[in-house]
Amino acid sequence: MTTGNSEKILFAASIRMALRCMIGILMLGCFMQDSGAAQARTITIAVLAHRPKPEVLAKWQPTADYLSQRIPGYRFVIVPFTYGETGQVLKDREAGFVITNPSHYVLLSQQFGLTRVATLIEEERGHELPVFGGTILAASGRADLAALRDLKGRTIASPDAKSLGGYQVQAAALLEAGITLPQDARLLFTDMPHDKAIIAVLEGSADAAFVRTGVLEGMISSGTVTAGRLKVLNRQEQQGFPFALSTALYPEWPFAVMPGVDAALAKTVTITLLSMQSDQPALVAGKYHGWAIPADYESVRRLLENLHLPPYAKAADFSLGDIYRKHRVAVICGAAMLALLMLLLVKLRAANQRLEQEIGIRERQAKQLEALTRDLEQEVASETGLRYKSEQIVVQQSKLAAMGEMLGAIAHQWRQPLNALGLIVQNLKDAHDHGELNKEYLERTVQKSMAQIQHMSTTIDDFRNFFQPDKEKTDFDAMRAVGNVLALFSAQLAANDIGYRLACRTHNKVFDNEADIVPCPEKMVTGYRNEFEHVILNLINNAREAVLERREQGQPVRGELTFEFSCEDNKVILRVSDNGGGIQPPALGRIFEPYFTTKGPSKGTGLGLYMSKVIIEDHMHGAIRAEQSGQGAVFILELARSEKRSTV
Repeated sequence: MTTGNSEKILFAASIRMALRCMIGILMLGCFMQDSGAAQARTITIAVLAHRPKPEVLAKWQPTADYLSQRIPGYRFVIVPFTYGETGQVLKDREAGFVITNPSHYVLLSQQFGLTRVATLIEEERGHELPVFGGTILAASGRADLAALRDLKGRTIASPDAKSLGGYQVQAAALLEAGITLPQDARLLFTDMPHDKAIIAVLEGSADAAFVRTGVLEGMISSGTVTAGRLKVLNRQEQQGFPFALSTALYPEWPFAVMPGVDAALAKTVTITLLSMQSDQPALVAGKYHGWAIPADYESVRRLLENLHLPPYAKAADFSLGDIYRKHRVAVICGAAMLALLMLLLVKLRAANQRLEQEIGIRERQAKQLEALTRDLEQEVASETGLRYKSEQIVVQQSKLAAMGEMLGAIAHQWRQPLNALGLIVQNLKDAHDHGELNKEYLERTVQKSMAQIQHMSTTIDDFRNFFQPDKEKTDFDAMRAVGNVLALFSAQLAANDIGYRLACRTHNKVFDNEADIVPCPEKMVTGYRNEFEHVILNLINNAREAVLERREQGQPVRGELTFEFSCEDNKVILRVSDNGGGIQPPALGRIFEPYFTTKGPSKGTGLGLYMSKVIIEDHMHGAIRAEQSGQGAVFILELARSEKRSTV
């Protein structure tokens, strides 16, 4: 921070101390009203919204309320506006005062006759900040973007060309590095707030972003951006300045008065702002230090003039040196072309003759290519038809296999209620033989029987919903989806003496029962839920059959299934492991091929893992792979996390 700026801050502080005693008298003298005065007049303070409008309103409305309390007869309101809304706000709403960036003020002072009466002093970590600058950001992983010269020919996101901190100061810095905007780069204007420019870099639609100093830190503080995802280009170090900086520093925003505002009101507003004390609630709520006497904006005016930006957007005087410096490549190429022109003219006749010969050859080749293209199209159409029929057969076979698994699971789920119904029927006979069969006994028996029948009917509905295909993608909790499959097939697993557990490494929780699973917003993914549950069912069945095969080989092992969830970047990772002995290396690389199976033709179709790969990678744009562990196989599923965070 320069010595001149420090002296201005001290001088402004002295002015505020001297005016504190005078403010009450001046306000009473200018705005004394009797008890029958009319309703307070509304005065609009238009504020340029370089952040989201709700944040701008929250920052400045306490200051407007402070003015309303200190100046009787007037009610001050804040109206945030963007660059595109400038004309509407300043003309239609008849704004009385304007808070905007310095370069915008220079433009508006010529267009609307604004006059600055005070300059903002921001505050950060105990530092008074009467100046600000610009930040140039790129993704941390972009090793090709290390200096300003690397931005030539790149796509740069900026809120608006009228933004001093979000475009103009960066353009001045690039001009010093030999890059002229907008000629030497592709500009992507995102409009206000500045946050949109940073989001464009994070989403990959821009290589770099121009924003005002402090915007990056604000987004990190609010959780919108993760620290470390972005890097600062052309970083500048200024003692006492707490924000990431890429450019020179310029005076902070002015508080300006519109022409036509009563001079006494403008004077009172100015004195009231300058006399605000540091513990004033409006300053605390607005998170700024206060106001100082108007700063000198000559440096801003020179910047606009050098960049030929409004209100100085006029054709500049060019010398031959300017032309060579700005268009050096074009000048050199032009000279070379002039030198080659005579040679080209000499060879033109010979080239025309060769061209005629080439045209004849190309016409014959084009006819041959056309014939080959027709033949190829016919072959492609034939192959496409055969592939479609093959895929339909694979899908049908997969459906038949799934129906077999469903019937087996239903049989396990129905075994207990069927046994209960058998006992009820036997009890009826015994009750009849012993003379205990009366109306009350019969009603109880009917109720018990209907309860078991209802349970069996519910089981059918659950399995029917499980195998019902999804019509469109939805956001769902992957952990709850796994729990749903376990709930349907837990009886079958228990009958085969196979236990399971589900672990959430994000929150360090382990569930041994699907009924205990709680929603986890971090495990939300986008896709077809029923198809995903089919994948889980395939993995469960493969693990169950592997455990049973080990027992057939004389290894008395209790089956164990583990579903372990974690998150990495924007992915949900699911590791499904078992203790069924695993997959031998020769087969490990082929298990996702259609019709490939290690179980033999009597036990497997070779379609389950193939369809699982199609669902995860083609339908849900994820990834699935298999590994060998000490006790069995491990399947790793990588799923893209949903942008929606929900607990339902």
